[in-house]
Amino acid sequence: GLYGYWNDEVDHENGYANFGNFNLQRAVADKMVGDGCNVTIMGVRDVLGTGSPNTIHRHLQVWRSMRPQAA
Repeated sequence: GLYGYWNDEVDHENGYANFGNFNLQRAVADKMVGDGCNVTIMGVRDVLGTGSPNTIHRHLQVWRSMRPQAA
């Protein structure tokens, strides 16, 4: 199932948790934006039902850096 991808094992070489986690969290964040919601650590965690706030925070920082900036 969807939550089977959740895995908080850290890739110590890159300092990021499992890339599958990032993609899942990114999809949740994108949907939240599409629904007109503010993207927050706890909001993403509530949707997924699990996850380390620290890991979600790191992933949201990367996600935000990848988003186009408003003109």
